[in-house]
Amino acid sequence: MLNLSRMNRPQSTTARTILEDPQNPLQRMDVFLTAHKGNCISNLIKWGTQCFFSHAATTFLLPKRDEGFEHAFVMEAFGRGVEVRNAEKYFCAPRAYDFAIVRLKAPWIGGATAAADNLRKQARGRMLEHIEATYDHDTFLRLAWSNVVDLLCRRPAYLYQNLRERQNGARGQPFIKRWRAPREFICSSFVSYAFYETALHLGDLEHQPRKYLRDVLFHPDFQQGIPSAMTRQQIAERVLATSPADLVRSELFDWQWMVINGKPRKVTSREEARQYAREVYGPAVTF
Repeated sequence: MLNLSRMNRPQSTTARTILEDPQNPLQRMDVFLTAHKGNCISNLIKWGTQCFFSHAATTFLLPKRDEGFEHAFVMEAFGRGVEVRNAEKYFCAPRAYDFAIVRLKAPWIGGATAAADNLRKQARGRMLEHIEATYDHDTFLRLAWSNVVDLLCRRPAYLYQNLRERQNGARGQPFIKRWRAPREFICSSFVSYAFYETALHLGDLEHQPRKYLRDVLFHPDFQQGIPSAMTRQQIAERVLATSPADLVRSELFDWQWMVINGKPRKVTSREEARQYAREVYGPAVTF
């Protein structure tokens, strides 16, 4: 829930650098990719996916002094469910978090136009519909277990899928066995679904349901496009199976910032962000 007790805390230098950047300030629906230092669950996710990051959140509110608040807020699916939190959680905790900020490339939602900003506002509004959604511990545990036993495959969802297919004697079944209304999320599936829902709604309005989807589908199954035989249900199932590493490795984002130990650096690509991380933590860092 929105934590009003922290709103009067002074902004960190990191926050001011990013929020007040004159050329490219933070905007709604920018994605925070975070790494929680020294956290055993975060470390397990990072180890299992061979990825520096283990969590994702979206920018929900930007500072509006005329409305009484000077902080940015993020929305994220966490252990207790979907919550809105002060972004200073990441900005002012260099000993706890490293993070990157990325933005969708698609100009219809990631651009600096009024129309794109309006779509981001709509996406933010739809996110509010899920504010009471719970954290999907079942999917998290399945992914975590697959990560441990299928590390070398770099795509943990497939192991679970293939084992079940062998048992059932069938091929082509989606990873999530049974479709359900999305009342449960893991962090990355919440981010993924927020963009998916907006693209789907916009496409339906134009009677071209798949027109915008290719710009917001981060699961590896869509790297070569959307298979023509894939149903809307199957697409949505993969959206909800999107992992933090899928977001990190997607080519659909522009990289904006990389912050390590509280020191922000502007970056223009995943490679630049990775190089910064390697300067600090050594050549073993992988994205």
